[in-house]
Amino acid sequence: DILMKTKTAQTEKKNNNLCKGFFGGMAIALSLTATVFLLCAVLITYTDMTENSVSIISVVVSAVSTFIVGFKTASKAEKGGMVYGFVSALIYIMFVLLVLSTAQKDFVLSTIRIFSVIISLVCGSIGGILGINTKK
Repeated sequence: DILMKTKTAQTEKKNNNLCKGFFGGMAIALSLTATVFLLCAVLITYTDMTENSVSIISVVVSAVSTFIVGFKTASKAEKGGMVYGFVSALIYIMFVLLVLSTAQKDFVLSTIRIFSVIISLVCGSIGGILGINTKK
């Protein structure tokens, strides 16, 4: 009975650490995304920056953000960094696409968005691999 309680407590601690890693990484990633897009909105409004530039910036920001969330989540795991990174990136992507589809009247899953999703999943996986191998 004591052994079972000890294992249960260890499992709960691992799950709590994973959740902290995921939500911490997600907070950083979404903050970065929101900040960059707000800056882009200001630049488009007050400069001659084109909306085409935003597409490139969007891919880069998504890649960096999913790397961060994958890294932070996997850094709290014991194994399976690539899977944790991939799943964390997938959740981030789904959240961002949900927000975009709600906010934009003419939302379409364009070629650049599909490319961004693929790049983001790869970056989240790489973040997970590096995160699992970077223990503090």
